[in-house]
Amino acid sequence: MAKIQVSKLRRVGNVTLPDGLISVGRSSENDVVLPSNSVSRKHCTIEETDGVPVLCDLGSSGGTRVNGLRVDRVRLYDGDLIGVGSFELVFTAPGHPRPASTGATATAATAASPEDDRGDADHDAIVRERAAVIAERASVEAARKALDAEREVNQRDREAIEAERLTIADERRSLEEARAEADRLAADELERLRAELAASESATEALRHEHEATVAALRAELDERTQPAESSTDEQAEAAAAELRAELASLTTERDDARDALAAIADERDAARTERDAAIAEREKLRAELETACAERDELLEAPAESVDIDALREESRSAAEARDALAERLDATVAQLDTITTERDALTATLDAAETASSDARAAFEQERNALREERDAAQAQRDALQKELDAAAQELETARAALDELTAERDATVDAAVREREEAGRDAIATLEQQADSLQQQVDRLMTEMSKRDSRIAELETETRSLENLRTQLVHRLATIGSTASTARDELIGLDNAVVPLR
Repeated sequence: MAKIQVSKLRRVGNVTLPDGLISVGRSSENDVVLPSNSVSRKHCTIEETDGVPVLCDLGSSGGTRVNGLRVDRVRLYDGDLIGVGSFELVFTAPGHPRPASTGATATAATAASPEDDRGDADHDAIVRERAAVIAERASVEAARKALDAEREVNQRDREAIEAERLTIADERRSLEEARAEADRLAADELERLRAELAASESATEALRHEHEATVAALRAELDERTQPAESSTDEQAEAAAAELRAELASLTTERDDARDALAAIADERDAARTERDAAIAEREKLRAELETACAERDELLEAPAESVDIDALREESRSAAEARDALAERLDATVAQLDTITTERDALTATLDAAETASSDARAAFEQERNALREERDAAQAQRDALQKELDAAAQELETARAALDELTAERDATVDAAVREREEAGRDAIATLEQQADSLQQQVDRLMTEMSKRDSRIAELETETRSLENLRTQLVHRLATIGSTASTARDELIGLDNAVVPLR
């Protein structure tokens, strides 16, 4: 079974040819697909006609070459080199060897003629040179591929180096911008912290002044409340006490006068009683005398007339009546005087009771007012103590606020200093890190540039070798074409000799 070895400057693979018509071309509908723009869609066919493999070109644009010669239709032998575009196909068909001679008969000599030997030798040389050219072409193509790959690698490395350079430039630019931004932010933060500190100090100073003003106002109010209250309270208490003392003295005097008057009235009453008792006794005496006189008068009336002195009796009776009337009047006057004294005594007693009641009320009012003044003084003292406590608490709170303010100010100063130092250190560390990274990247760039220089030198060497190989390939192709022409001429001569020998047979 025939096979073809497909290669494009290097071996691609072997294709076993089926029986019948075999189409070769770029289209996927062909039996042998050669994907290249140098190959036509329907390039050529290989067909066995009466057991003989024949190649036919289908009018391709690049033509079909067999052993370096462009052909339209030709018989194929084992080892023929078929050129289809940029592909080369080696036809392998052990059942169709190229004939070594025009054939010896039983009667003819079996040795080949010198021309046949020369033709076979030329064919073998052509095949070997073709194989060498293919191998050389494959090595050149491999070297070119390697060179292209190395060029691509170098290009990628150059692009990577350029990208790294741009990255380094961007990082340096970013580093400068970050450094400027860090400086700006640090300055802004420092300015903001200073402004906050100044505002805090102003607020603290205002708060301190406010506390001092509040303390002064509280002290003034306390002084205003305590001093006038104490002075006014003492003065009012003294005045009220003096007034009450005067009123009490007046009431005491009136009471004493009333008592004296009452005593005098009592004395007069006693004297009047004594006089009344004396008058009553005298009246009783007079009544007794009157009864005695009446009894004597009755006796006289009962006695005989001649023995009684009527005129003397009448005179005595009239004198007794007058004495009785005088005594009765005196008794009535004494009783009236006694009633008057009793009435005056009752009035004086009522006045004395009223004076004592008024004195008790005045004393109670004095005690109540004095207690009220004492309570007001105690309340004022308690209020003063409370205000003093508030003043002490406000002073203590002011001291605490001052201490807290001092502590806060110190803490804020420490925080500001720490923040500034931290940002400066962080900025310096970041800058140092970025500078180290930049130096490292610069070293990498230098190393890559050195490697690129070496690779450029190697590429130049490979390009020189490639040009040498191209020149050698051109020489080999030219030589192969010359050998092909010579082989074709020799084959034509052999065919002519075969044709000339056939009739002789």
